[in-house]
Amino acid sequence: MSLKTWFKANWRLVILILIPLLFMPIPIVLKTSEAKCAYVLIIVASYWMSDVLPLAVTSLLPVVLLPLFGILRAKDASKTYFKDSTMMFMGAIMVALAVEKCNLHRRIALKILLIVGERKPNLIFGFMLATWLLSMWISNTATTAMMLPVAEAVLSQLSGFADEDYSNFGKSLAICIAYAANCGGTATLTGTGSNMVMKGFVDDLYEKHNVTTALTYTNYLGWGLPIASMILILTWLWLSILFLGFREFFSCCRRKKTDLERRDHGIQDMIKEEYTKLGNMKYQEIVVIVIFTTLVLLWFFREPQFMTGWSAAFRPGYVTGAVPSILLSTLMFIIPTTRPFSKSADDRDYILTWPFVQNRMPWGIVLLFGGGFTMAEACSKSGLSSLIGEKLATFDRLPSAVMVGLICLLVAMLTEVTSNSATTTLLMPIMASMAENMKKNPLYLMLPVTTSTSFAYMLPVATPPNAIVFSTGRLKVVDMIKAGWILNIFGVLIVTLGTHTWGMAIFKFNQLPWQINNSTRTL
Repeated sequence: MSLKTWFKANWRLVILILIPLLFMPIPIVLKTSEAKCAYVLIIVASYWMSDVLPLAVTSLLPVVLLPLFGILRAKDASKTYFKDSTMMFMGAIMVALAVEKCNLHRRIALKILLIVGERKPNLIFGFMLATWLLSMWISNTATTAMMLPVAEAVLSQLSGFADEDYSNFGKSLAICIAYAANCGGTATLTGTGSNMVMKGFVDDLYEKHNVTTALTYTNYLGWGLPIASMILILTWLWLSILFLGFREFFSCCRRKKTDLERRDHGIQDMIKEEYTKLGNMKYQEIVVIVIFTTLVLLWFFREPQFMTGWSAAFRPGYVTGAVPSILLSTLMFIIPTTRPFSKSADDRDYILTWPFVQNRMPWGIVLLFGGGFTMAEACSKSGLSSLIGEKLATFDRLPSAVMVGLICLLVAMLTEVTSNSATTTLLMPIMASMAENMKKNPLYLMLPVTTSTSFAYMLPVATPPNAIVFSTGRLKVVDMIKAGWILNIFGVLIVTLGTHTWGMAIFKFNQLPWQINNSTRTL
C-alpha cells in the first residue's frame, strides 16, 4: 500500500493524533490558564473544522479536557450544556416537525407555485419563495429535501425540449432551492442553529453583567427579515439572468411564444394536480397552523420593546422564549390528529409522537450548542477571550464599515468549508470581547458575523442544502462557484449596510450596555 493510499484511508486518525501533539508546547511552555484554554480550544476547533469526529462527539470533549487542564470543574462544564436558548430551539424544532408530519409544508409550497405562474423565471421565484418561507421555521435540510422532488416533477414536463435550455433551467431550479434554504433561516431567531448559538451567548453575556438581554425574537426579526428579503430578490435576479439569460427573463414582453413556452402550461397543470391530491385541509393541519401561529405571536409579543409584553405579568426574568416553545410543542403530544370523539382512544394517532420526534430531532446540534457554551465559559474564566479581544481591537483603526465588511467576508469564506454552527460557536466569544474592547455593544460584531455564516453558496460541502442539490447530478462544482461568489459579496454588503443603518437604530451598537470595569472584565 502506497503512502498516499494509506493517508487517504487514515487521514482522520492522523489529524486526531497530530493536532494535540503539534500544539502541546503551548500549555507546557506558557503554563498560564489562557494558554491551557487556548490549547483546548485549538483541539476542539480543529476537530470541528476537519470533521475527524462527528460534530456531536467533538462537542463532548470539553467535559474531558477542561477539567484535566484545571480550567473548569467537571460539574461546571457539564451544567453549561443545556441552556434556555437550547430549550427554545428544541421546542421550535418539534413544532416544525409537526408541520412536516401533517404535510402542511407541501401544501404551502404547491400553493405558492400555483400563484406565481408558469413562466420559468416565475417558477424559479416560486420555488425560492416557498423554500425561503419554509426554511424560516423548518430546518433548511428538510426543506430542501421536500422541494427537490417537486422541482424534478416540473422538469419532467420539459424533457426533450431544447436540451441547453432544459439543462440550464434544471440547474437554476436545483441551485435556487439550496440558496433560498440557506438565506431563509437568517430571517428569524429560530431559523438556523447559528442564530440560536448566538442567542445563548448573548443571554449569558448580558446576565453576567446583570443587564436585561438585548436580543429578542421581535428585534431580531427587525434585523434579519430585511436582510433575508433583499438577498432573496437579488439571488432570484442573479440566478434567472445567469442561467436563463436576459432574453428569457424578459420573455413576458414578447408576443410570440416558443414551443417550450407553450409546454409550460403542462407544468401548471401538473402542479395543480399535485395540489388537488392533497384534498381539503385536514383537521390536524388546522391544529398545527393554530399552534404554529400562536407560538410565533407569543414569541413576538413576549418582549416587543415597542409596548409592554405579556411576560411582564410574571416575575421579571422568569419567562423566556423557551416557555411558550416547550408549552405548545408539548400540547401536540396530547392533541389527536382527528376530531375529538371521531375515533376511539385506542385507534387515535396524535399530532406528534415521541418515536417520531426522537428519530428526527437534531441531537448533534443540541450537543454542539452545549460544547460551544462550555468553551465560551472556559474562555471567559481563563481570560482568553479578553486577551484575544484586546489584540483584535486594533481593527478599530479601520473605518467601521470596512472592518465589519472584512470580518463578514472572512467568515463567509470560512463557512464554505466548515459547519455554520461550529463557526459561530468558535467566533462568538471572540467577537463579543473584541466589540467590548472597542467600547461598542457586543451585538455590533456578533449579529453580522452570525448572519454571514449563512452565506455559504460556493461549494457543495458548505451546507447540507448545497450537498443535497449537488447530489442530483444537475450541477457541477464550477456552476456553484460561478453562481455563488457574487452572492457571497452581495450578502456581505447587505449585512454591512444593515449593521450601520437599521441595525444601529434597533440595537444601538455604539452604546455599551454596561460600564466596563478593567479589573473584572468578563464575557
